[in-house]
Amino acid sequence: MMPLLERPAAAGFEINLNGRTNGMVGCRIFGFTKFRGSARVVNIGSFYAQAKKSNRRPMAGTAPGGEAKAGSGGSTGGRAALGPNRNRFILAGIAMAMFVAATLGFNEFSRRHRTLYVVNGFAVPVAVSLDGATPFSAGPGLTTSSVSEGHHRASLSGATRQEFDFDISPDSAGRWLSLPAWVINAGGAAVLVEERATYGKAPKQPQVAFYFGEPFLALGQVTHPFKPLPQSVKLKDGEERTLTGLSIYQEDPAALFYYLEKLKQPEEATRLAEWRLGLDPDDDNMLDVYARSAANGADADRIEKFLAAGLSNAPVHIAWHRAYQTLRRDPKRDAELAEWYDARLKSEPGNSALLYLRGLLSANHAEAARYFERSRLADPGNGYPCHALALDRMSAGDWAGARTLLATAVKLRPRDVAISAALVATRMALGEFASLEPELRAASLRDPASFLATDQLIGVLVAEGKVDEASRAIATFETAVGQQGVASAGEMAGSLRREALYMTGKFEEMEKTAAKSRDPAALNDLFDALVEQGRLEEAVKVHPLKEAGMADPYHFLAVSVAWRLKGDSATAGKWLERALALFDAGDADWRRAAALLRQTTAPSDAELSEVAQAPVPKSILLAALAQLHPDRRAELAAAARRLNTALTYPRHLIDVATK
Repeated sequence: MMPLLERPAAAGFEINLNGRTNGMVGCRIFGFTKFRGSARVVNIGSFYAQAKKSNRRPMAGTAPGGEAKAGSGGSTGGRAALGPNRNRFILAGIAMAMFVAATLGFNEFSRRHRTLYVVNGFAVPVAVSLDGATPFSAGPGLTTSSVSEGHHRASLSGATRQEFDFDISPDSAGRWLSLPAWVINAGGAAVLVEERATYGKAPKQPQVAFYFGEPFLALGQVTHPFKPLPQSVKLKDGEERTLTGLSIYQEDPAALFYYLEKLKQPEEATRLAEWRLGLDPDDDNMLDVYARSAANGADADRIEKFLAAGLSNAPVHIAWHRAYQTLRRDPKRDAELAEWYDARLKSEPGNSALLYLRGLLSANHAEAARYFERSRLADPGNGYPCHALALDRMSAGDWAGARTLLATAVKLRPRDVAISAALVATRMALGEFASLEPELRAASLRDPASFLATDQLIGVLVAEGKVDEASRAIATFETAVGQQGVASAGEMAGSLRREALYMTGKFEEMEKTAAKSRDPAALNDLFDALVEQGRLEEAVKVHPLKEAGMADPYHFLAVSVAWRLKGDSATAGKWLERALALFDAGDADWRRAAALLRQTTAPSDAELSEVAQAPVPKSILLAALAQLHPDRRAELAAAARRLNTALTYPRHLIDVATK
């Protein structure tokens, strides 16, 4: 299709598909209107006879009735008069016959040779047999096969075992006018993305639909099956053209879950998570976002029931238990769960997974540390207790101690994104930029379309003062994602650019770019830019005090710090109260944080050490306590600055508040 799309037209102009990159604006199955019409059957002999009859001139010497008069020579004269016309009609008839024959031949060939796409979302091949024929191997990704129109039966084996019927049935006109796509999605294991983009002088927002969980998909009009849509096409003045692409979703399914949540589609996001976890219970990222969604308006009872069903599975799936634990955190539920783990530990006292999970429910920091140490000794190959102990070290500002534990945890769990990210953050806090840069560049080269690798790389580059190189890294990322046909490439790159602007303190420019963006996530960047400029009245219009679905107490605590910094203690108090209400509904560390914020005396070092939180939220807590207790402000502010090493929001706010 590319030569046709790029062919220059008379008085034409090139239309760029501005805004195509924010294609993810919906998740619904579109209906397609097919061209419907019946093929005309032409009788060539009848056509030729009618042509002769309607065009014959009266022969010389022939009466109107057509009888030749004796001696007139009429038959000879008649043949002479018909000659030229008859030849033309013979040629026309032959041409028509050839056209119809070619049409019928094309239709018959097309009927017997339809393209069937086989998508394999598993890591190993799938054997596919059609209508009992010898199976062919479909490796991970895309495979094509040729089938005839009609009813078929597919039998799959290997990574999945599945049998189902499907139909290949376009109408005859559809062979000429439509571009259908038929796809076998082995085991329903892949996510397919359909993008419909309209090109024109005023580009329209592309429409995107996602398909997963079904073994067979039939779409009525796909101009670009499994190849990227062009960024621009040649059009005549005033012309519009709609192209439709179909591709395999290549990103982390958890990112798609998050995206559907942002589109206010919790039911579809929940369906995605449960489908994904049914396929791969070890998808820790999906487990995490699925569990967190219960606090963002999703059906908490449904999620709790789904996760509860997997608690008794053997061996113990730690990530699954952690997700269940975080659904609801209140003292009574935590105590009941602790008793449940105690009962299981009586029969399995050396179970490392159970020891670790019991430690997460401990009533105090010392007890938790004992469980984590027992867990680590029970199974030196379990990376989770190393991570938990490292977080304690990070919370106390012991970056060197945390680094040793995290290095061990990464070796044991190399695919765990949270642990790897914690190690990078720790090394940045220790100033290891020179050694980190080549490692992160190599990771970015291995996967130029990795958001996380690019995000970490630009952080290191900005920290080293290499801002221009950070910009080039973002441009490389955007190109790589665009080449994969990802509709949101521009928005993903835009998010990284706004993050770089925050890191470099360019809050006014960050505000402008966020305000122009159509990416819903840009609202968070707009909020951050306004807060850092001290324009809180405008910021709280983006994220108001009583915003539904906002369940992070540290968000409200940070805004409370900003209001107090501005001298408005009354408004700061309202935001603090909202934070306290959320802390009270959380886990033991959140409840301990709430107690420290409520007490009238400054907390001791021992009390602070009992609140084990990640560095960024702990720095917010310490900044708030420094404002509330002027008598210990110097010590609390210094502790906050030791933890305020991340280059992202609210780094600048905490820096200013603790000077």
